[in-house]
Amino acid sequence: MNLVFGKCLTQAVSVAAHLGVADHLKDGPRTADALAPVCGANADALHRLLRALSTVGVVVEHPDRTFSLTPVGD
Repeated sequence: MNLVFGKCLTQAVSVAAHLGVADHLKDGPRTADALAPVCGANADALHRLLRALSTVGVVVEHPDRTFSLTPVGD
């Protein structure tokens, strides 16, 4: 299963890089709704992407539904 999902996670990191998610999170936590317009993404899809990235430690999701970078994401 790790091999199957590995490709999905690689794609998630690639999409996040293409959208510039890390650049927009460098100044602090933000919600997917706040990030979506500046990234040119759909807010719901971006939220799912960020949740996927949180499972592998690229970002962390906070109780208020904001996301911030981890050292890995930085």
